[in-house]
Amino acid sequence: MIMGFKERVETVSALVFEDPSEALRVLDEIERDFPDEPQLSACKGSILVDVGSVLRHPHHVEEGINCLLHALKEGYCGPKAHLLYNLGNGYAAQHSLQQQGEGKHFRFHPDNSPLVKAKECFLDATAEKEIFPQLRPQLLINWGNCL
Repeated sequence: MIMGFKERVETVSALVFEDPSEALRVLDEIERDFPDEPQLSACKGSILVDVGSVLRHPHHVEEGINCLLHALKEGYCGPKAHLLYNLGNGYAAQHSLQQQGEGKHFRFHPDNSPLVKAKECFLDATAEKEIFPQLRPQLLINWGNCL
């Protein structure tokens, strides 16, 4: 049986925490097999953010954020709240990786931080009309974690 785009994305999403390197390999296959899929950029972005967080690779997180921003700019065809949630997670991961990378030399700049962008994304997502009921509490939790 040949799997469609949605099934393949679900497969790679399940691999992110089990085998992130394999998730990246399967994500490359999905990109080759579905280059014109309208949701590719958003799905790729959320997976890269998660893989980058697991592997502690800032470049994957940054690439994921860029994919999500591209999807937002190009008119993502799914619920915008979900896209903003993933983007907020990307900025939160970026902040966390910066903090871990700089260790005791890390300095928080409250006006110039990915954490500020993360809070904005989570808060903006809660204002969206089309939102999955189970996503709203998670948005508020993630927003609170950024305070």
